[in-house]
Amino acid sequence: MNGKIFISYRRADAAGHAGRLRDRLASWFDTDSELFFDVESIDSGEDFPRRLIDEIDCAAVVLVLIGPGWLDEINRRASFEEVDFVRREVEQSLQRRVLRQGLRVIPVLMGGAAMPSAAALAEPVRAGLSGLCELDAHVFHHGGKQDDWEHQFVRLRKLIHGVPGAPRERYREHSGQARPWRVVEHALSAHFQDPRGLLSALRGRLQDGGGTAAVVGAGSAKAAALHGMGGIGKTQLALAYCHQYRDAYAGIWWLRAESEGGLGDTLLQQDALAACAVAGVAVPDGVLPSEVFRQWLGRQSAPWLLVFDNADDPRKLGRHLPGPGPHHVIVTSRRPDWGTLAGEVVELTTWTPGQGADFLLLRLGKPEAERTAAEALSEAMGGLPLALEMAASYTEATGCGLSDYLRLWQQAEAELLDDADSVPATGYERTVAATLALAFERLGEPARRLLRLCALAAPEPLPERFLREGREHLPEPLATVADSDFIWNKVVAELRRYALVARQDIPSLDRAWLAGGEAPAGTPMEPALVMHRLMQVVVRYRLGVPVEDMLVLVGVLRQACPDDAQSPVDWPRLAALVAHAVYVNEPNRAGCATEPVKAVQDRTSLLNQVAIFLQFGLALVPQARKRFEQVLATNRRVLGIAHLTTLGSMNNLAETLLAMGDWAEASRMHQQVLGINRRELGEEHHSTLMSMNNLASTFWHQGNFVSARDLEKQALAIRRRTQGEDHPDTLTAMGNLAETLRAQRDLAGARSLQEQVLAGNRRRLGQKHPSTLMSMGNLASTLRAQGDLTGAYSLNKDEFVTCCQVLGKEHPTTLTSKGNLALVLQDQGELSGACSLQEQVLAARRRVLGEEHPATLTSMNNLAITLWRLRECGKAIELMACAVKGRSAILGTEHPDTRQSAKSLDQMRRVAV
Repeated sequence: MNGKIFISYRRADAAGHAGRLRDRLASWFDTDSELFFDVESIDSGEDFPRRLIDEIDCAAVVLVLIGPGWLDEINRRASFEEVDFVRREVEQSLQRRVLRQGLRVIPVLMGGAAMPSAAALAEPVRAGLSGLCELDAHVFHHGGKQDDWEHQFVRLRKLIHGVPGAPRERYREHSGQARPWRVVEHALSAHFQDPRGLLSALRGRLQDGGGTAAVVGAGSAKAAALHGMGGIGKTQLALAYCHQYRDAYAGIWWLRAESEGGLGDTLLQQDALAACAVAGVAVPDGVLPSEVFRQWLGRQSAPWLLVFDNADDPRKLGRHLPGPGPHHVIVTSRRPDWGTLAGEVVELTTWTPGQGADFLLLRLGKPEAERTAAEALSEAMGGLPLALEMAASYTEATGCGLSDYLRLWQQAEAELLDDADSVPATGYERTVAATLALAFERLGEPARRLLRLCALAAPEPLPERFLREGREHLPEPLATVADSDFIWNKVVAELRRYALVARQDIPSLDRAWLAGGEAPAGTPMEPALVMHRLMQVVVRYRLGVPVEDMLVLVGVLRQACPDDAQSPVDWPRLAALVAHAVYVNEPNRAGCATEPVKAVQDRTSLLNQVAIFLQFGLALVPQARKRFEQVLATNRRVLGIAHLTTLGSMNNLAETLLAMGDWAEASRMHQQVLGINRRELGEEHHSTLMSMNNLASTFWHQGNFVSARDLEKQALAIRRRTQGEDHPDTLTAMGNLAETLRAQRDLAGARSLQEQVLAGNRRRLGQKHPSTLMSMGNLASTLRAQGDLTGAYSLNKDEFVTCCQVLGKEHPTTLTSKGNLALVLQDQGELSGACSLQEQVLAARRRVLGEEHPATLTSMNNLAITLWRLRECGKAIELMACAVKGRSAILGTEHPDTRQSAKSLDQMRRVAV
């Protein structure tokens, strides 16, 4: 139970001031149960001294009112025999303050009084009252203006509010009349939830005038602007605030601030006129009701809360806001640009899958066992509160489960968003589709066309430069807009004004690639557009022209896509393209049966480049495989099996299978591609030669070095004759043959070719290109095999450092480089250092590639040998046995790697015995 506020005063000294303070406190605290003021609080016939002590014992706050004559009167009565009740009140309060934590004694100086010193107290009262002189006093300045007195009263009220156990402040009308309250046809949803604690945060900011509650102009009302897309819950949050803190205001008034067609601010003036009527203020002819109401508020000392709902123009709204005073203002809007009126604004964001699931489970009374389905549904709907409420209403009405609704959503999302029968009975007035589409008719044509394109992209940041660089693919008038920074920004601002898209800064696409990490502070940024997934559905449903818009977007994205997906220079651009390339190739978005073949080729070409980046840039090989399979299936259906593009996609998929360790399937596909190329294109065609090299690489991994060498020599001879010694394709063919020569122990021949390849790649591609790094590693391995450990270590170290910078520490190429560096250290006798690196590589490969990948088994083999040399025989034998078992299952018992591991294991076991 809360304690009271006890007012201690002497009638002869501060009666007038005390009465005024009591009246103001009575506007906020109940006079019977929360305020003690002796004139009103003690009935005739009561034991006056006993009642005073009892009231102080249960008080949370004691206000000691000190007027100009307080000290003189205390000292004068010090020697009298009769009881000085004021002295007893203060002494008792100070004793209670010492004995129990929570009682707050506040000296209040009134009428120009000064705080007495202990030395000024008469000897008989000094011991009991000196503690009061040590306390800070709250001052009501003598002769101060009304505004200043009110300001000091608000400060005192806040002091009381901060005392533990003090009564909760609630505004009251002395007349007993109902306080003004109007929320204009809005109803708070019975299922309102506030998972992010915005209500209390909003209250604190409005009270403090800090954070998102900022002073509007000099000395104006404190205001908070709530902005976000339709259906995000702005109006519901404002309504909940009105209900939660209704007792804190003398009046709460809701004003419709949206501009409806040509009505201007007619709705707002209607609501202001109604407020004037309630306040009893006449509106003269020719004067706007909002101005009369604003002026009336300026004369009120008790705070009002005004809600300006759906405001769409900060410039027009400013003239309607109240001036100096204690009032609070909440503005709800789709626009984000309220900084001139509200300093910082509160941006309402969608719920996380977990928060959305909490809402659904509580709203529907579902058990925790259905959380997975609830989270999946929340994520599918982008965490939009209105959409989740409609989903809950639908499932409640139909009796279907959350999983059933999710399946239905995946089939008919647009229809569900526009289902009027799913609109709740209270709290919301429109469907999701209707809510989100409110602003469509207000858009100019360029903004509409841009909105339609964003609706077909992924719900991820779409760099604006992609759209502007691809202006040749854009329709008019959007193409002309893309030529001008000024006009482009105006069109984007038009979409942001209605929260149809968000503009987000992303790291510049011209930055150097940083593997596996976020861009550091100071990285240049550039703008991108983001649209919520449900907004996309509604735009496609109500505005879009799917075939036309998809052709435009794919043309833009394909032009933005680099031709060399293995070049780190272009990886930032490719990283920004991944989500959009995947999205436009999804079966339910990829055009229609009449889509031109060229459009299909553009889409699959885009996805193919992204898949190459996934494999070589991000080392996400399983994801790359999925995309390559998707490309191949589309090309087979549209172009046929013998088309060059189809064969290229088969080749890419086979290379990915090779990287995943599925060498048998990779070999089968490469042989199929080579057979078709030879038959359709001839022996010397570029595609045929590429197929020969790729099949040879598969043979190499399978340990069939003779077949690999025969194919590679044929391919290299043709490349040299038709393309020249320094052509990139010739260098690649040289590198492939060199690896096979090294495997066959022709180290001199391998080294000669590898030195040519490395020099050519450095000159052609630069030091940081993956092909250059690979050729560095290959040459280092040959140098090691020749016994040139110093040269091998230097080259390996340079390669490893660059791989970490460009590819990331756990990229497969980086792990291979690290493993090779460990082998050099091992040969140099640095067994501890080698062991440490090999343990790191093995752990990373297990995590990245899996336990049974050939590269993981190679790491097991190498680490086992190092452990054996470190005389950790038991661990070495155990690990080598795992390597033999894995290699036998994956590579076969006759593979050279399997035979080498089996031989090592046999030797270890014989020596150990």
